Amino acid sequence: MSDRYVHFQDALAEPNGNMEWGRLVWLANHDLVGMGATFGYVEIAAGTGNPLHRHSNCSEALLLIEGELEHAVGEEWLHLAPGDVLVVPPGMDHGARNPGLTVARMVVVYDSGDRAFEAVT
Repeated sequence: MSDRYVHFQDALAEPNGNMEWGRLVWLANHDLVGMGATFGYVEIAAGTGNPLHRHSNCSEALLLIEGELEHAVGEEWLHLAPGDVLVVPPGMDHGARNPGLTVARMVVVYDSGDRAFEAVT
């Protein structure tokens, strides 16, 4: 990592990360800033969800800041409300759906700067 700081102004205004289910914006990771972790912002639109998936090389922590989520973790479904934190270990299948009427907004952190992603079919 560089000995210089990195400052992104209005990072969430970037028109990137659009998905069919919402939006995923990477704010810091190895490719962007040489960091050994990944930090992102996620929106899941009302009535949609991201695909069931896993990360073989890292844990994921998410903080729900607005809206609500139903989150599959392994064989279990959890209901998340604003302020809830969920930590998923490496390799565990998980995915979220938004049963609410508004966008669910969260921050996500992975303990790898180069997070692996594998969709579960």
